[in-house]
Order: sequence, then C-alpha cells, then structure tokens
Amino acid sequence: MKKIAYFAAALAALPSLASAQDGPPLPDDMPPANAPMPAGGGGQVDPNAYINPRNPNLTRTQREGLTIARRWQAESAEGIKPVPGTEGAVLFAFGTSEPSVVCAVLQICDVQLQPGENINSVNVGDS
Repeated sequence: MKKIAYFAAALAALPSLASAQDGPPLPDDMPPANAPMPAGGGGQVDPNAYINPRNPNLTRTQREGLTIARRWQAESAEGIKPVPGTEGAVLFAFGTSEPSVVCAVLQICDVQLQPGENINSVNVGDS
C-alpha cells in the first residue's frame, strides 16, 4: 500500500517538475512571439543587418579550395563537351557538369546508364 502511495505522489509531482525547467530568461526588449507587427513596418527585414560587410580572413588552404570551386563554377556552365560515340551515341563525362538530356519531339531518345548509375528524378518540360 505504501508503494502505491509513493508512486501516486511521484506522479502528482511530475507536472510541477516539468514546469520548473524553464529555459534561460529572455531579454527585456524581446516582444512575445504572438505580438502584432508594428504598423507601417510591413514585416520587411533588412537582410544586410544579418550579414557582416567584411569578408573573413581565409587561410591559404581555404583560398586554394575557393579558387578550385570558383574555377569549377565558371566552367560548369558548359562543362566538358560531350563527345561522339559509336552508332550515333553522345557520351558525357561523368561528374564534369550537371547532366542534361535534350530529346527531339516525337523521336526516340535512348539513355544508356553505366552499371551502378540511377535516375533520381525526371523533369519533363512543357508536358
């Protein structure tokens, strides 16, 4: 009987313990989450208020990585050009650019994947 009484007392104390675990105090100038927006503000936020105008100082390794990434971005618009294959095939080098396939209207377009390659999604324009 005493075990049941202790168990009931522990259950009754749980909600008060949970409410005692408040987070850190909020700043005094912070409005409540459900406060209305100030009139005339329109909810517009200046994005520059959150961006540091000064660029960070990069290490030599970071600068070299950035140079490689920028070079890839500049070349990836066209990427490495496809090359002709046998029997009218057009071959694209894997990973050198974003893959895209353009097919003629009312013509068969055959896409041959290498072993292990998968199609993740198909975007059909004007369909």
